[in-house]
Amino acid sequence: MASSLTREQVVDRITELLITSYDTIHSDTNIETLQQYVSNGQVVKGESSGKRVLYQYDNKAYEGELSLIDEILSNTALTDIGQIVFNPSTFIVEIQAGETDWESYDLGTTYSEFLDNVSQFIPLPSGSIDIDPNKAKDVFDTTIYELLPDQGTKQDRINDFFNEYQLLKGPGGPDIYPQQELQDVDNDGALDVINSSFGLYDPTHDISDSNTEGYIPRQNPNNTDVNYNQSLEWLRNDLNLYFPDQDLVPEVPELPEAESVSEGYLKIRNMNQAIIVRKEGDEDIGLMKRKEVIEGSPFFNANNAGSGWTDTYEFVGGELIPSYLHDGFTVTMWVRFLDKVNSGTLFNFGNPTRQENPFGFRLETYIVNKDDEIGVDYFINQSTSDTYGEVFGNTNPNGLVYDGGLTSVGTDFFEDSDYERFVRLVVREQDEDGNPGLLRGSHVGAPWHERHRGVPEFNWSGGLVEAEATNVINEETSYDYSSVTGLFTNTRIPIDFSEWYFITATYNPTIIEDVANDPGLSYNMTPDFWRGNINGDGSYTSYSGIGARCKVEIISKSDLLRARGFKTS
Repeated sequence: MASSLTREQVVDRITELLITSYDTIHSDTNIETLQQYVSNGQVVKGESSGKRVLYQYDNKAYEGELSLIDEILSNTALTDIGQIVFNPSTFIVEIQAGETDWESYDLGTTYSEFLDNVSQFIPLPSGSIDIDPNKAKDVFDTTIYELLPDQGTKQDRINDFFNEYQLLKGPGGPDIYPQQELQDVDNDGALDVINSSFGLYDPTHDISDSNTEGYIPRQNPNNTDVNYNQSLEWLRNDLNLYFPDQDLVPEVPELPEAESVSEGYLKIRNMNQAIIVRKEGDEDIGLMKRKEVIEGSPFFNANNAGSGWTDTYEFVGGELIPSYLHDGFTVTMWVRFLDKVNSGTLFNFGNPTRQENPFGFRLETYIVNKDDEIGVDYFINQSTSDTYGEVFGNTNPNGLVYDGGLTSVGTDFFEDSDYERFVRLVVREQDEDGNPGLLRGSHVGAPWHERHRGVPEFNWSGGLVEAEATNVINEETSYDYSSVTGLFTNTRIPIDFSEWYFITATYNPTIIEDVANDPGLSYNMTPDFWRGNINGDGSYTSYSGIGARCKVEIISKSDLLRARGFKTS
């Protein structure tokens, strides 16, 4: 195996060694006598009258001596040109392959032609050359133009300014420097921002002689400082000149205090407490007063029972039903929730959910704890052991797929508290003979949950549209209920123990409610449809006449006072 070097590298090295030793080898010989020239069409040596010959590659000039080059390259230990050395006194080229491994080549006898071959070098003449200035003007262009760097656009300069500002302003903001008070701590005549963690605003922030890596000074230094009028304070004052409109403080009229109109009110301190006012000896009054079903009434020739009911729940003219079902009703009250554990009835008439002879309606509140197990597997990938927080929180740790193919409910359930409170209205419809009809609820559809006909209830599973629901504890089946997951589609109460809420619960029998058929089926997961604000063609309205017959709305006292132009305190 030959050396890893090339012919050109070896030739360059030997030629370099010969020219640096020229005075020793050819002490009395002019180098031009060793040059190659073209004379009479032939390349000859030493005839300086012809044109000098220079080769692109040194090994071309040494074609007669390539046998030496090839012999040197046959040394496998030669890996670096520095191993090639030359002794000008003995004319010996040596290859230092190792401490004891030396190869030598005699240029004085065997390869003597190498000594004279320096034709690739051109001597430099000494002295000076006179130049005719007139002729130089004809050759050289003496006109000099000013060379300017590329000029950036105004936008480039703006970009550069803000890039530099981001680097030089340093850290700031209330999260890094929480402000508590202002004091002139360092007695420089300027107020310093004091906080419990840092003392001064930040003594290491400003650039100074002792802090050469600091940032733009926060406050304007005195006029002897190099950064006078080069501070964040100066920038702020300068920017204020461009915002005179925002410095104007609008005159806000003093809002009046709200005054109660009524002379008094009835206060019920706890849920599940009530007072009944009625006239003795006459049952045909108030909510139970019988109303005749006539043509034009909401129940005339109506068949709203759906599958699962033995009674057709169909009325003809002349039948009598309770007035609260015939005319509908509205219940309003002010409520303040003082804890996160109590659920119960806010207002009720009869018992719409009891097993025997259910009738009437109930306005109630319930809470859902974040860490309680939900007990059903309604959504895709859901387990019965999943907690309400895992199912309805925004993180969706178990990879649930909700109705509509969503992977998030898109709300802030359990963000501010470990429980959620809801309010709902439940109404039991019935026929003239008191036979129970549908159990209506104020729940709505949501983008992540279909609306079911049955009322969502704890410990119940299934109940899709017109299907039966199953109690997960005693395996009872019923068309009255649907999955517990629908509880989160009822009216939600914000968590604020100091706030009063005005609750309005309405039952309107004139509203057409049917989940199984259009338009209900088409808008099954649209909340505003079930609140009565979307027509069958998808247009919005204040009253559509279709949706859920039961509806619950709330407004806080603060929002109500603010809307009416009063102080909220």
